[in-house]
Amino acid sequence: MHPNEKIARRSYELAEVVDAAGFIDAFTEDGTFNMMTVPITYRGAELGTMVESLAAAFPDMHRELRRVYVVGKNMVMVELRLQGTHLGPFRTANGILQPTGRRVDVPTLDMIEIVGDKIKQFDCYPMGTVRLRQLGVPA
Repeated sequence: MHPNEKIARRSYELAEVVDAAGFIDAFTEDGTFNMMTVPITYRGAELGTMVESLAAAFPDMHRELRRVYVVGKNMVMVELRLQGTHLGPFRTANGILQPTGRRVDVPTLDMIEIVGDKIKQFDCYPMGTVRLRQLGVPA
């Protein structure tokens, strides 16, 4: 397995077990996680808060990695599904969505730039309209 693929896969493992400190440490000092569909950017301690907030909204969140591609010398592209049950408040572009108890299975594409052995930029493209439809939010 390519070293950059290992770094990318490790970031998903850290998020999956809600290791906020480990997730923060997976990034360069100026690294960013960009939620491209909202849009919002997380950096520094916000990276850990983002992982914890998602886990609070979807305590059983699973990231099913479908395909992982190493592109060039520092880019990793990941096709995945975000799967979980909405049991806590979830922040959306239109405010907080209270728990619905519904399951989601959201197709997602992530582009991860690796510098050295850390993540410099993580761009996440979840299919937000699919997620909201699955949560029962009218389009």
